[in-house]
Amino acid sequence: MHNAPDRVITIKEVASRIGLSVITLQRLIRTGDGPPVTKLSTRRHGVSESHLERWLDSRLDHQGGAAA
Repeated sequence: MHNAPDRVITIKEVASRIGLSVITLQRLIRTGDGPPVTKLSTRRHGVSESHLERWLDSRLDHQGGAAA
């Protein structure tokens, strides 16, 4: 079985999926606390869906796996 290639989504789409503003997500990325980004062009960045999932999992693990 062949896996589909990992899709890269825009910062705006990432922010929408995780319920943050674009500005807050960009701040997390800038400080090293956000998901790893891929430079697509001079002014365009994205996040692979697999990296986003791993980042979210690590955030949940770090917080004990449950929301307060």
